[in-house]
Amino acid sequence: MSRPNILLIMSDEHDPAVTGCYGHPLVQTPNLDRLAAEGVLFENAYCNNPICVPSRMSFLTGRYASDVNVFDNGSPLASEIPTFAHYLEAAGYDTNLCGRMHMVGPDRLHGFGRRLFDDMNDWVRLGKGPIRTAEARRSSNSHVTECGPGPPSWLDYDRTATDLSQRFLHDRAANPTANVALESSRANELGYRPFSLREQLQELLPAGWRMHQVVEQETESESGAHPERKGANL
Repeated sequence: MSRPNILLIMSDEHDPAVTGCYGHPLVQTPNLDRLAAEGVLFENAYCNNPICVPSRMSFLTGRYASDVNVFDNGSPLASEIPTFAHYLEAAGYDTNLCGRMHMVGPDRLHGFGRRLFDDMNDWVRLGKGPIRTAEARRSSNSHVTECGPGPPSWLDYDRTATDLSQRFLHDRAANPTANVALESSRANELGYRPFSLREQLQELLPAGWRMHQVVEQETESESGAHPERKGANL
C-alpha cells in the first residue's frame, strides 16, 4: 500500500466559529467547508498553550510545553528534541515547511528537510518574552479596537507563502521524482519519496475584512435588513 502525501495548512489565532463549517451565518468559507465535509471536523480540540511559541512547539513535538521547556515567545526549542518532522524524515518522507512557524533561535528546521519560506526576522529573536505590565498589556491588545479597515501587514507574507506552496505542489504533481533521488538514500527502495508540506497563514479573511464588519452585518440582519452575504473565498 502506497503511503499518502501530507499537506498540513495551519492558520494563526483564528476563532473556528468564524467559518461556515462551524455555523457562522454570514462568513463564507466554501473550501474549508468542503474539507470539513469530506474529512473530520473537530468540535472539542484545544491548543495546549495560549501563547504562540509554546503552543507551536507543543504541536510540533506532541508534548506539553512544560515538558520541552518552552514557556514564552522568547524560548527556543532545543534541537535535540524530536518533532513529527524528524519521524516523517526517518520514514522516508520529503518534508517541507513554508511560512510562519515562529521557531526561535538558529535552528530553522527542527527536523524538516528544507524550508521554502522562513519566519520574519521579528519572530525569531531569542529572549523576546512578554512584558507583563498593565501598560504593555493594554498596548498589545490595542489592535482589537484600533485596527480599522485596510490590508493587514501580514498579507504580503501570506501571499508569498501561498505562492511558494502552490508552486511546490504543482512541481511535485508534474514530476513526483524530480530532485528527490539525489536527496534520499532510500529513494531507490521507495520509488519516490511521499511528501509532507506544512503551510502557515496569518490571515484567513481578505484585506479590509474585519470582525466589526461581521458585527455590523449581523446588527442589520437583526433589524430586518437583509444584506448580501460576504466572506473569504476559502
